[in-house]
Amino acid sequence: MDMVETESQVSLSDSDVVERVRAGESGLFELLMRRYNQRLFRLIRSVHADDLEAEDILQDTWLKHSNTWPSLREDPASQPG
Repeated sequence: MDMVETESQVSLSDSDVVERVRAGESGLFELLMRRYNQRLFRLIRSVHADDLEAEDILQDTWLKHSNTWPSLREDPASQPG
């Protein structure tokens, strides 16, 4: 099922979405994925010539970062980057 941004979600800045995800609204992480999926795929694809490999890397990237959100809620200052 495709997620379409609601009118209220469209008005949310990326930083607002990040803050709300960090506050516990983990479902909004998908909103960031929808906003940046194509750009990130194109970037990965520019480095890796194989579409399947690029898709695997993209999926791994999203999975890795979706798993970091709970730890960001605990102490964002202690996270790298």
